[in-house]
Amino acid sequence: MKILSPCRLDLKGTFRMNPVLGLPPKASRRASYTRELLSLNRDLLLKAWSNALTMAWATLQSYVDLKRAAAETGELKKRQEAIQSMHQRTVWKEMIRQRQSIPALQAAFDAAPEALAW
Repeated sequence: MKILSPCRLDLKGTFRMNPVLGLPPKASRRASYTRELLSLNRDLLLKAWSNALTMAWATLQSYVDLKRAAAETGELKKRQEAIQSMHQRTVWKEMIRQRQSIPALQAAFDAAPEALAW
């Protein structure tokens, strides 16, 4: 299994960027070094990631609600475009990656599987 990124964003609480568990020692050291070099856990980023999750989650929920209500395609497209143009894309990718460990998130993606490709 090839790991695309050696770091993962904790969506369940701290919003800290941490090395992926189970990496070989050299890769884990590199991930930690990169995290420290880029200051990936500075307060400004933690707040930005937290805010981005709130907005992405609300937008996804809105999309699902509109889809269930058979809303016009244009309204659905607005939500899709909002997510696709969000500044903190890491958050969206992590939502997709971590969906199986967050039941409400899994339910939203089950209701809108097309969102996995956004």
